[in-house]
Amino acid sequence: VSLIIETFTKIQEQFEIVIIDDGSPDGTLQIAYQLQSAFGSKQIVICSRESKLGLGSAYKYGIQHAHGNFIIIMDADFSHHPKYIPDMIQLQREFNLDVVSGCRYKNKSNGGVCGWNLKRKLVSRCA
Repeated sequence: VSLIIETFTKIQEQFEIVIIDDGSPDGTLQIAYQLQSAFGSKQIVICSRESKLGLGSAYKYGIQHAHGNFIIIMDADFSHHPKYIPDMIQLQREFNLDVVSGCRYKNKSNGGVCGWNLKRKLVSRCA
C-alpha cells in the first residue's frame, strides 16, 4: 500500500485504495483496518463480503465502490508493480483510452515476475 500511496503522491493524483475482503481467514480484514487507521477512510475504502464469490465478482464489487477517474485493478501481490501506474495514466490521457492493460510478459526488458516458483509461473503464462 505504501508503494501505491507513494506513486500517486509523486504524480499528484488523488486516489483511493479499495480493499475487498471476502471473508478470508488470512487476516486481510484486520490489516485493512490497520491501513485505514493509518491513512484514513478517504484513502483506504474497505468493502467486506460474507464469503468468497470469485475473483471476477470481487473486481466488479470493487469497481462499484470506486469513485475516481481511473480504476486500477491490482491484486495484493502486485500483479503489476505500482511504478507502472504513471505510464498507464499517461497513456490513457494521451490517447483518450477506455482501457489500459498491463502484461508482465509483453516486454522482456522490464516485464516478468519475481519470487514465483516454476509452477506459479507456468500457470500464469498459460492463462
